[in-house]
Amino acid sequence: MANVLAIPQGVVYARLVSRPRQLAVRIHTWLETIYSLELCTKSQVTTFFSHTTCFSLQFLLGTGKRRGTANARLPFKVLWMRRVRVLRRLLKKMRDKKNIDKHIYHSLYMLAKGNQFKNKRVLVETIHDMKAKKREEQALQEQADARKGRAKARLERKAAREAKKAADAAAEEAASS
Repeated sequence: MANVLAIPQGVVYARLVSRPRQLAVRIHTWLETIYSLELCTKSQVTTFFSHTTCFSLQFLLGTGKRRGTANARLPFKVLWMRRVRVLRRLLKKMRDKKNIDKHIYHSLYMLAKGNQFKNKRVLVETIHDMKAKKREEQALQEQADARKGRAKARLERKAAREAKKAADAAAEEAASS
């Protein structure tokens, strides 16, 4: 067992600080190999590493080890701030790229402030829906304008025909008298 766990404690911690996610995955893989070979148990590993290292490796985090409430361990306000900042950052980026105009930006900003979007995916779906609705309204408006233009041209042709008919009738009456 001493040969397998031959990593100095300080080295592991220093690597955890520099590249925490990569090393955590690597150590988890290493530990799973050790467990599968039955060279040691989980309790022996947690006694080998420091408490902070175990915490960063997500050991000793079960329900039996928790002392504070969920809100004390990770406050709701922190979660809220993270979520709102992500949503606002996305909105700002899309506005700067001209993906959304300032009117859509403002309405979505206020909806994000009012807790309407639980994550980025929902916000992106809403943006797509709003843009599709706006395109549809624009197409309907263009169709209505075209219909009005055709009706106006039809009325003008009818008025011209009636004026011509009236002029012909007046010319015929003048010729007959």
